[in-house]
Amino acid sequence: MKLVADSVDPLLGLLAIYQLWRLGRGRRRGFFLAALGSIALLALFNQADRAFGWWRSMGLDFSMHTAVGVSLATSLIVVNRRWALVTIPILVGYGFLMDHLGFHGWGDILTSAPVAIVLTLACHGLAHRYRRERTASTA
Repeated sequence: MKLVADSVDPLLGLLAIYQLWRLGRGRRRGFFLAALGSIALLALFNQADRAFGWWRSMGLDFSMHTAVGVSLATSLIVVNRRWALVTIPILVGYGFLMDHLGFHGWGDILTSAPVAIVLTLACHGLAHRYRRERTASTA
């Protein structure tokens, strides 16, 4: 079961690479930078949490496992809402598995996921805005 849990984030990463390959040339760079940038920001956030103990102060642990999975799923859903039909059940199952294996409890999962969603949406919003402004300036 641990092998299955350890495979979820890489599987979502492969789905993101597949989506990247399917995107039109004009959207690839923005998707890639937003998806990668959001994971980088989450890693920085995780380090800040470790330094300042925000989650620890609530008796919780920031779940980087959850954050990466939710970030990749959010990136996929931003591009095509139908990805929600695949990614949300995967993430729910992942949550049950992480809880069962003792990686993270539901409190960790349910407080880490919104952080990932907000940072990922912000990155995709910035990428979209940059692309729109760049397109407008060349027209």
